[in-house]
Amino acid sequence: MPRITTKYALIEKNEEGNSLLDKILEVPQWAWRSWPIIIPLALFGIHLTLIFKFGFQTKNTNETISLITSIFGGLIILWSIDSTIGIIKGGSISSMVISYLKELPIIRKDIKVKATGQSMSCNTGDVGIGTGHLNPQTIEEKIKYLQIQITSIKNDLEKQAKDLNEKISTLSKETNTRIREIELLLKNVETKVEKVTFGNIKTQLLGVMLLIYGAISGYLAQVIF
Repeated sequence: MPRITTKYALIEKNEEGNSLLDKILEVPQWAWRSWPIIIPLALFGIHLTLIFKFGFQTKNTNETISLITSIFGGLIILWSIDSTIGIIKGGSISSMVISYLKELPIIRKDIKVKATGQSMSCNTGDVGIGTGHLNPQTIEEKIKYLQIQITSIKNDLEKQAKDLNEKISTLSKETNTRIREIELLLKNVETKVEKVTFGNIKTQLLGVMLLIYGAISGYLAQVIF
């Protein structure tokens, strides 16, 4: 029994060791989720390396990095805006600019459409179905007449009930179809809102961080150094 216990203990220890190793291997992936902050930090490390390791002139280095980060930051934010427009309207900034230029009154071509109307008349006549005029005299004739009337009323009621059921069935199908369409539309809107709200946050944050970094570098180039 002690050997079996020791064996199981070694197995559990081995499993815990593999689990810990897997967790350690997941650390880089976890850290990379904050890439909008990691990239500016890496850029800051490169910035310091260029100045103190390779002896680049501090002012020129700051000005160059300020220019590059400002341009890239602005382009990243612009790309994020373009992506948002694509999600919402299915277009892009370039297509919006082209569409705007095409509406310039000088180059816009107005298309005139001449429509000719046609009239068509159709006369329909009422169709009457006669069942004959009954003038019951005897009791048997009156009973027969009443039976005919009852049968006729019953047939009319059955026909009306059938038509009503068909209309209800049609309306029910149309209502279910509309409900499904609305559900799909709401789901699509929810997906778009989620993409717009959360999908581009990291990209926009990176653009803002680069702009801030560029502004600080430019300030240091002009004031401190």
